Amino acid sequence: MSPGLPRFSALELWAVTFLLRRWASSRAEIQALARFVQYQAFGWVLFAAGCLVLGWGHADATGGFWSFDLFDLAEHLTSGKYQTAAFYLLFYGLAVRTPLFPLHGWLPNMAQHGLIAVAPALMVGVKVGIYGMLRFVLPLTPDAVQYWQPYVVGFAMAGVFFTAALAFQQTNLRRLLAFAVVSHTSLLVIGVFSLHESGIQGAVLLAANFGLAVTGMWFIVGFVFRRTGTTELNELSGLFERIPFLAIAFLSFGLAIVGMPGTPGFDAAHLILEGSIDSFGALPTVATALGNVAAAGFLLWAFQRAFLSQARQGGHDVDKTLPMEYVVCGIALAAMLAIGFFTEPWLYLTETASQAMAARFHR
Repeated sequence: MSPGLPRFSALELWAVTFLLRRWASSRAEIQALARFVQYQAFGWVLFAAGCLVLGWGHADATGGFWSFDLFDLAEHLTSGKYQTAAFYLLFYGLAVRTPLFPLHGWLPNMAQHGLIAVAPALMVGVKVGIYGMLRFVLPLTPDAVQYWQPYVVGFAMAGVFFTAALAFQQTNLRRLLAFAVVSHTSLLVIGVFSLHESGIQGAVLLAANFGLAVTGMWFIVGFVFRRTGTTELNELSGLFERIPFLAIAFLSFGLAIVGMPGTPGFDAAHLILEGSIDSFGALPTVATALGNVAAAGFLLWAFQRAFLSQARQGGHDVDKTLPMEYVVCGIALAAMLAIGFFTEPWLYLTETASQAMAARFHR
């Protein structure tokens, strides 16, 4: 097995845990830290157990020779019992990291009580989960993937709608963004488990778009919190008048998440839906598209309440946008729009690998 994933995964977990622990000063923040550590430790144990099962399966197939080389495992791990056990352990461990519904319980509290500085490291964790599924789960356990595909996609589709419904009930902007992460992670998983070239390629592109957009939105929430001392939606109003650049950036990032033309999310969502309709048919694909529309609804609803609603009398005295904030949000916006308007090179980078992956399931 490649040492890159465990090393970078451990580094990302350490960074998030350090930031949470360093500034945990209230009971709620300590509880959020404890839940994060519990979930992630559980995911680590499952993933490590899955790696051992892979080595065990290789030893059983080769007369006692243990190996964790990816090519050796892909060649010799043909036993159904080992594939099923490895799939369950690896997928569950990575689903906790991603996080995929219904294994997302650690995220909302951590998003609400953790530092905004946690956001970039956290979004790396989301990419680690998707990368692990593409790098290990699909190529090493193809028979189990095909058997469990309907169940995984079913849970992902349920997650798109369930977490979107929960997002509409949130009164805290941080928690709302946490449920946005879970909802769109489900869309990523649908693309991966379409086992279709377009779906896989779209999932990779959407993961890049998602990382830029959500991280940018979380930074803006941090800038708002620094000014107002709150992220409660019923206490925020009229922010567009004082910080119009941050408001426009927040809206742009939100529209990128739901696939606005000119952002990577547009081509990515199109590819995922193309793979979904070929693999699952029209009805599940339409349901997935409607889930994406629901996501657009709760993000626009949050934008309207926090930025466009009438400023309340006696409200917060909001400072204007600082040069540093222009730089941070401007870089993220520029990168996102550059990928969106010039998507072809990025699709070319993932085309060969996506075709090879899909070919394992369509022979």
